[in-house]
Amino acid sequence: MSQDNLPPGRRVKGAQHPAGSNAPAEVELARIKATLGPAGDDEASLSRLVYSEAHYRTLFETAGDAIFVLADGRLLDCNPRSLETFRCTRPEIIGRAPAELSPEAQPDGRPSDEAFSALMARAQAGESLRYTWRHRRCDGQDFEAEVSLNQVDIQGQPYLLAVVRDISQQVAAEASLRRSEERFRRLSENAPDIIYTLDEKGAFTYVNPAWTRILGHAPEEVLGRYFVDFAPPQAAHKLAGLFKSIRDGQQTQHITDELTCKDGGTRLFAMSGGPNLDDGGRVIGMVGMLKDVTEQAQVQQALRESEERLRAALEGAPDPVVIYDLEGRFQYLNPAFTRIMGWQPDELLGRRPGFIPSDEEDATQAFYTQVLAGETVSGFRGRRRTKDGRLVHVSLSGAPLRDASGRASGLVVTLRDITLRVEAEQALRKSEASLARAQQMAKLGNWELDLPNRVLTCSAEVYRIYGIDAPNNPITLNRFLRAVHPEDLDMVREHLEMVIHFQRSLSLEHRILRPDGQERIVYQQAELEKDASGKGLRLVGAVQDITRRRRSEEQMRLLARVFENTVEGILVTDTQGVIQMVNRAFSDITGFSSLEAVGSTPRLLNSRRHPPEFFAQMWRELEEKGHWQGEIWNRRKNGEAFPEWLTITAIKDAQGRTAHFVGVFHDITEAKRSQEQISYQAYHDALTGLPNRMLFNDRLRVALAQAQRRGRGLSILFLDLDNFKTINDSLGHATGDLLLQQVAKRLVRWVREEDTVARLGGDEFIMLLSAVGEPDAAVQVAERILESLAEPLVIGDQELFITASIGITIFPHDGLEPETLVANADLAMYRAKGEGRNNYMLFTPAMNQVVVRRLEMERALRRAVMRDELIVYYQPKVDLDSGLMVGLEALVRWQRPGYGLVSPADFIPLAEETGLILPIGEWVLRTACARAKIWHDQGHRHLGVAVNLSPRQFQQRNLVQTVARVLEETRLDPACLELEVTEGVLMHSVEEAIRTMQELSALGVKLFMDDFGRGYSSLYHLKRFPMQALKIDRSFVQDVTSNPSDASIVNTIISMGRSLNLQVVAEGVETQEQLEFLRANQCHQMQGYLFSRPVPDEQISQLLEQERQRRSGGSQAQA
Repeated sequence: MSQDNLPPGRRVKGAQHPAGSNAPAEVELARIKATLGPAGDDEASLSRLVYSEAHYRTLFETAGDAIFVLADGRLLDCNPRSLETFRCTRPEIIGRAPAELSPEAQPDGRPSDEAFSALMARAQAGESLRYTWRHRRCDGQDFEAEVSLNQVDIQGQPYLLAVVRDISQQVAAEASLRRSEERFRRLSENAPDIIYTLDEKGAFTYVNPAWTRILGHAPEEVLGRYFVDFAPPQAAHKLAGLFKSIRDGQQTQHITDELTCKDGGTRLFAMSGGPNLDDGGRVIGMVGMLKDVTEQAQVQQALRESEERLRAALEGAPDPVVIYDLEGRFQYLNPAFTRIMGWQPDELLGRRPGFIPSDEEDATQAFYTQVLAGETVSGFRGRRRTKDGRLVHVSLSGAPLRDASGRASGLVVTLRDITLRVEAEQALRKSEASLARAQQMAKLGNWELDLPNRVLTCSAEVYRIYGIDAPNNPITLNRFLRAVHPEDLDMVREHLEMVIHFQRSLSLEHRILRPDGQERIVYQQAELEKDASGKGLRLVGAVQDITRRRRSEEQMRLLARVFENTVEGILVTDTQGVIQMVNRAFSDITGFSSLEAVGSTPRLLNSRRHPPEFFAQMWRELEEKGHWQGEIWNRRKNGEAFPEWLTITAIKDAQGRTAHFVGVFHDITEAKRSQEQISYQAYHDALTGLPNRMLFNDRLRVALAQAQRRGRGLSILFLDLDNFKTINDSLGHATGDLLLQQVAKRLVRWVREEDTVARLGGDEFIMLLSAVGEPDAAVQVAERILESLAEPLVIGDQELFITASIGITIFPHDGLEPETLVANADLAMYRAKGEGRNNYMLFTPAMNQVVVRRLEMERALRRAVMRDELIVYYQPKVDLDSGLMVGLEALVRWQRPGYGLVSPADFIPLAEETGLILPIGEWVLRTACARAKIWHDQGHRHLGVAVNLSPRQFQQRNLVQTVARVLEETRLDPACLELEVTEGVLMHSVEEAIRTMQELSALGVKLFMDDFGRGYSSLYHLKRFPMQALKIDRSFVQDVTSNPSDASIVNTIISMGRSLNLQVVAEGVETQEQLEFLRANQCHQMQGYLFSRPVPDEQISQLLEQERQRRSGGSQAQA
């Protein structure tokens, strides 16, 4: 392991050398001893260490496999073989995570980073791992590897050691060998039918594995024995005759009979065999094939018996079921589709759907493609348009339909109308399907073929089947063969030739094409009649049109597949309630397999949640109406009760008597759970779990009604946390949320079970105290709550303190309506905040009058912004050395109609609280900059203009962009704009404030700290703020000549400002004595009534003109 990659505390000093170095151990020993000096006394031990290190280094760097050392999930070291295996240099591989040397996902689909993290965790837990992994070389090539991963200890520290062996060639060779073996096995062993050979005595000499698979006997149990040993008594004679006729020289023979299985059962086989001849033509045995046709014989009867059950289940399904072919054309739709969507079958069959909204066609096509790819897809949602133009929401479930070869031949889709579920309601419509009657069997036609002349004589029914007019004379065989479907013609000819040449009977099914273009399926059966010499004279046979039967069988198979693939559970019972069959969805939903369910009764699903009267009513309705549907609770195999929507239909026989009952159901657990969750979320606060405003108002209305009836009172406590925003902004919303949760728990602790504590939002809570109609009792609760909140709240490793302000209203004294009581409690809460917070206040009518006045002023202020009632006054700033005006501070005034000039102290706090300060502040900024640009253009370019930024302005995200936009619009030099911010605003979030100030400074504007001395900024923060000036608060300047403390503070601020290279401006200078003090202490600038009050811009223009004249007169006097 390279020492360079070990952490400093794990290196051996002096043991470093380049990778691949073969420095002798003696050299290493000498170097280490020289480094260690006298401390390295144990020379023998040190020698062993060096030799051991050299030995293991040789093994590490000459190993045939790639070796990696990992620490903290990164490659720390590797041997040269690693660089060859991954085709990269050492810098390219060291420091990377193993997942970075792998494709994004492993062959099993797992992301490589997640998979390796799991393996690494196991290895770090002490497990020794060996696994296969797909890596990626640095040139992008993937390869398979065998990886050994273990944890090792190096100098007392754990590392992971990974040995990687490239097995890509081995994997490829094994795959090729498997493919070769698979091809050979399929060719030699996977014949579906039994193949056998007999010796000349009729004893078996060979049987393929199909014999064992079908009949159960092992080859050693068959070889050397005879057919009669495996045949029932009634079949033994026929089998003996078959062998005898072949041994006597007959050609290949065909019979159908039974053989006995090892388990004692019998199977029906179509047996064929022929002679096995030696070179001289002598029969030395027999070779043949046995085709198991047991299921073919059983299928018609089974299909006939199940057709009615399957059709009833499918057509009784409550949801629409549709079958499409591969071109997307309708092949089948059940009555539920017509009932819900409006279209009749003859309107859609053979056509493509036109009811899919255009914006969902791509998604629907993707759904069809996924299903046809072999997946069973459920839960696909979309919209469909009914025949009358309505759009309904549906949930689609689809499964592929396959033909006998396993290829996709179409798809079956179940549509569930979920319109009402989307609207949080669910109503299922009953579905009742009528039974289809069996179609008439086709008639048989007989015919006779004269073999020498190849002429046919047919009955009239034959011509009807073939769709041709009966001729007056016999018809030739070739004329009939022209009606055979082109794809079946060669097969028909071969069968005819085999009958004629091999003297055997004919049994054949094929297709014909009638002159009218119809394709029909016919079954031909004939016997060969011979003359005295054994020569064939004629074939006498019959033809039957089996088109309907074949299509019916195909449809029954289709219905069976639909039955198994529908998402609804289906069970069929007899009239006694014994379950006859269930589908796969039944087992998926209930957990009971088909074997467990069939033969039982539906009582195995009984949840014991319904009384006997429920089931009695169900059976009465079934007997009276023939169907029942509704919600029912059943029980799964694991004991879990679940709700389902069940539809039961009585199936009648030909005489109108009930023969079976079909139950179709689906699990509505998730729907009911969603309804309950939605209901809970609608009435409860997501953060605290308390009732929300809606539920509180509902309970308040109920409590008021009860109080009025009983002549009692009740109380409402409106609680708002004090300074919660500070905690939320400083410690984060996550901490704020935890604090709200703990407050909620404390509030609940102090109320009774019949009372209500609700969260209205933010940091507002409200409490309803039922039957508490006395103020003293309500006050006691408020005091207990305040005492409880006074205890510290521990959140994580922080101990927080919070207080609250509470407003109290009493019914009926403070209002009769819910809205009035809540609003008055809110007013009382705000009064409690105004009285110093951490307090409670009972509502009084006078509070309402204050609020009315406040609302009236708020409305008037909003109108003032729109009606241009605001004006900007300017107060000059004067340089104390020259006595000249060097700047102006912009101050907003409100010229309120009917009230005159409103003081900023009356409307600025209201604007700040309501958010109107943002549009007002931007208007003042734009107005002041535009006015300053006019003064600059008039020659007063030295003049700066100062604009105050309110707390909300400074905290808005687009402040810098707004200032930049105003400067660009007014074309004012940024250096002439001064932005004033108070200490409190800056200290609210120091780091954020510094970033904002730096961005403003980057625009070129100047930053002033306003009202300095009243806040709590430290020198540490002051030196970090990119300020150009400090403004001394007027409260210190006011008594500077009479109060030594104020004088000392002002002098200190001036000295501090000068030492920090900051301009210092004194506010509120009103007397000459104050001015002289400031000059004596070298203050830079002043502003105050001594020079000028805030005045409109016209008066500022006059002052500027007077100052210009004074400067001009002074210059002339000097000249």
